[in-house]
Parts: sequence; structure tokens; C-alpha cells
Amino acid sequence: MIKIFHGYLIKRSFLISLSIFILFATLDLVFSLMSELENLSEEYNFSNVFLYVLSVSPSNAINFLEGACLLGVMISLGISHQEGNLNVLRSSGESPLKIVLISSIGPILLIFLFLPSNELFLKDLRADAEINKNLIVQSAEESSQNNNWIKDGKSFLTYSYMKDSFIYKVKFIKTDDGKVLYFKMADSAEIIKNQIKFDETMQYHFFEGTGIDNNYEEFKFPLITKMPFARVENLKTSEIINAQKFIETISKKKTSYLLPI
Repeated sequence: MIKIFHGYLIKRSFLISLSIFILFATLDLVFSLMSELENLSEEYNFSNVFLYVLSVSPSNAINFLEGACLLGVMISLGISHQEGNLNVLRSSGESPLKIVLISSIGPILLIFLFLPSNELFLKDLRADAEINKNLIVQSAEESSQNNNWIKDGKSFLTYSYMKDSFIYKVKFIKTDDGKVLYFKMADSAEIIKNQIKFDETMQYHFFEGTGIDNNYEEFKFPLITKMPFARVENLKTSEIINAQKFIETISKKKTSYLLPI
């Protein structure tokens, strides 16, 4: 009989916490949408705004998880007290601490369901959405002001964002003896070991000779550029561990130059 009351407390606290969590997340989505509508433009239309808010809101909802779980436990205990269930448990010798701990199992289950989802999927979804938004709304002038140039031998590279093994808004310049031989640019490129593979949007121009118009270029990325400073709030636990390893490695080795424009 007591186990039935335990299961009832766990189920009730879980459902109430989940309901409050969904309510908070929905309200946050609505207010975020209203705020983001101020950035509407010809390029950044309503469908882009809605898709962006829909993509970032699930990850942002983690800010309300703690409060939703706390309210869920408190409300479920209050309802159970009104129904007399807590009196039954107390009469059977259950301590108040044990009753509270049992009621907390439901919210704890919710936490263990949401946190792995946030780490494995939702943070990536948010990072992709923010990159796509910035690529749409960022003007060429703003992009050039925020970028850094990276040097590797006689090659120079600049980009707006990096995520995993991909870089976006890429510009590559090849020089020799102080002269620019050619440049290439593309919306995105993939980093493959010590090479860059430009996507199908690649454009190029040769100043010296004819050259080869392939979408590969040799370029060794300095270790410091792989540190995701621009999206610290989106870092996963695994990325934080890798970042710590990067910092330890950087402290022991010299890296290539970062030349601000």
C-alpha cells in the first residue's frame, strides 16, 4: 500500500514539474519571438526569425529547469497534503525527509532526461541556428571588422565562424615574395587535417599566372583558432574538457600568428 503512495508522489511530482517546465519554455519562446521580431529585415524575414527562435529556445529552457523542478516538488507535496496522502505516510512511520526525497525522484528523472538531450543535440541545434542567423544578418562591413587573419607560411585565411570542422564566410589569399598570387572565397569550407575544402559556392581570381581552380588548399590551422571563444555559452562538457587540454598545450607550444585587421 505504501509503495502505491510512493509511486503516486513520484508520478505527480514528475508531471507537475514537466508541465511547469513546458509552460516556462513556451513563455520564453513567445517573448524571445517578440524580441527577435525587432530585427526583421528583407533578408532576415519572419520565417528565419521563427526558425531561429524555435531552434534556440529548447536549449535556453535549461535556465528554467531548476525552478520548474523545485515548484513541481512543492506543488505536488501541497496537493498530496490536501488530499491527506501525507498524513497516511506519516502515520505509517515515514519521516518528512523521506517523503520529500521520494517526491524529488520525479523532477530528478526530468533532469536526467533533459540534460543529456541538451548536451547531445540541443546545444548543436542552438549553435547552428546562431551561425545561420549571423550569416544572414551580418553585413560584409561588420564581418570584416570582426574577423581575424590567420597566417600559415605564405597563405592568409579569414572566416567569420567555426563549428566543429567547418568554417563560414571564408576568404583565402596566397602570396609569394610580397605579391598576391590569387584569392579564393566561399560561404563555408571544411577543415580536413592540414587542408581546407571549399564548398560549391567557391569563387576565385588569379593575379599571377593561371593557377588551378580546385577547391582544396593546404593550410595548417594554429591550435588557438580551434578554441571556441565566440560561443562559450554553447560549449558542451566534452568541449570544455578539450578546451582545457588546448590551454595546457598552448602554454607549452608556440602557435601561428593571429593578425587583426
